[in-house]
Amino acid sequence: VYGPLKELPLDEMTIAFKGKSTLKQYNPKKPDKYGYKVFVLSEANSGYVLQLSMYTGQNADADADLGATHLIVHQLMVQYTGKGHEVYMDSYYTSPAIANELANNDT
Repeated sequence: VYGPLKELPLDEMTIAFKGKSTLKQYNPKKPDKYGYKVFVLSEANSGYVLQLSMYTGQNADADADLGATHLIVHQLMVQYTGKGHEVYMDSYYTSPAIANELANNDT
């Protein structure tokens, strides 16, 4: 029912976790160094989370030509593509292929 505004940031976050898990990641640059890595699409003004995807390792569905980050952006944006939204992401996610895909779909 919620209709997000135009600006949609896409980034990753870490959900702190120190127990035993095969999905746990280590990132020395984060305040919470151990935890679950999650990719998040949110609404810029409110911070409301629209979509999220947990990192579970290599994806067998990933197209070798496009890359894993292209697939992440595509999966998170699928409901919002073609609706005039602007997606903001850092250089980790950007590529000419994803830029063309989003631009061709009015995003």
